[in-house]
Amino acid sequence: MLARRVAATASLVPAPKPGGVRWLSVLDAATTSAYAAVVARVAPLVEDALGDEVVANRVALAGPGPPFLRLQPWRRARARFLMTARRMSAAAGTLLVADVHRCYPSIGPELVGDTLVRLGCEGSDVHDVVAVLEAMTLAGVPGLPIGPDPSAVLANAVLAPTDHALRAMGARHLRWVDDFWVFAPDHGAGDAALRQLCTSLGEAGLTLAGEKTRLIDRPEDIVATVARGRVSP
Repeated sequence: MLARRVAATASLVPAPKPGGVRWLSVLDAATTSAYAAVVARVAPLVEDALGDEVVANRVALAGPGPPFLRLQPWRRARARFLMTARRMSAAAGTLLVADVHRCYPSIGPELVGDTLVRLGCEGSDVHDVVAVLEAMTLAGVPGLPIGPDPSAVLANAVLAPTDHALRAMGARHLRWVDDFWVFAPDHGAGDAALRQLCTSLGEAGLTLAGEKTRLIDRPEDIVATVARGRVSP
């Protein structure tokens, strides 16, 4: 169970990224430990909700014993993502590249709580995850803290319905964190996937980053985009 003290201290540290700055959250030791512990309890159900198109930040589920949160090695996952993207791009007439605008800062405690309830998580587990997130919000962290592994698990949970919506319409896609790559047979199908992406994200209160979202039709541009492999670290 979560300790009675639900408080947190955090500092935001700037980290340069292409086109701007990413604000990483540095949490105190007690909050770091509590965050990992409560998210480890819901991680199995989050993993069950994810399809194979989600490659980044998958949980390496532990065996028997107390819950412990550990993500699969990201370098190996990124290599798998790019290898799969190259294979899928060979049959694509259009590539939709899309990125969620301010993804982590836009995912607040209420959205996380609602998501975990829909996944069938225990009420006490949901309560404890939300309590830790609310404590971090009071400490000045907007949405999910950028940096800690548990945030990646919760972001995957929140974005899972959008993966499902794309899959349900027959779209073939990959997701790396909040980067969506949709491999469509033609421009019309790519545009339909874009509309579905906007609709599904909008239901969660999320939007696409317009400057990072585009439909690519020229075969040589599709190949070049996949070869560059520019996705979130």
